[in-house]
Amino acid sequence: MSKVEIIGVPQSTYVRVVRIAAEEKGIAYELNPARPHSPEVLAIHPLGKVPVMRHGAVALFESRAIAGYFDRAFPGPRLIPEDVVAAAETDQWVSLMNCSLHPLFIPYVFAYFFSGLPDRAPDRARIDASLAGVEQALGILDRGVAADGHLACDVRGERCRCRSASLVRQHHHPTRRCCRRASSGVRW
Repeated sequence: MSKVEIIGVPQSTYVRVVRIAAEEKGIAYELNPARPHSPEVLAIHPLGKVPVMRHGAVALFESRAIAGYFDRAFPGPRLIPEDVVAAAETDQWVSLMNCSLHPLFIPYVFAYFFSGLPDRAPDRARIDASLAGVEQALGILDRGVAADGHLACDVRGERCRCRSASLVRQHHHPTRRCCRRASSGVRW
């Protein structure tokens, strides 16, 4: 079958998630660094969001759908556990991160990289205003890993890779150092 093509700007959180999932599975892929709303993205995603993916006749959008496809279509370590409860717990955390926690990080990250200030310096006022949301999100993650260091299943002593692909982007973000105290218990 043809090579996987991941389409989207490499700086995108969700493009990185899909690339991490491909790497975890050992999938060779080509990255097409198309911007959101570009013709090649709009050809697949009705809202023009990245990432999108092509693999032969298969065209998918949304990072969770793409990661699920990788997990089922390619050999290699499981990204999502086969156990129904463990899979549901993993989906629960991925959904929480995507729908509720990630939006708490966005104002913080944008204030650093897209401040809109004439000198392009980080916007301290917006950063400070967003810290409560970042601290809230990190607190939720801390409580989630408090019992055993895992957000969901620990299948046969191994972390479920799906969680790391979804959450590692926040934990290792270069601006993360100011919030390190709130996540000292997170095991990655």
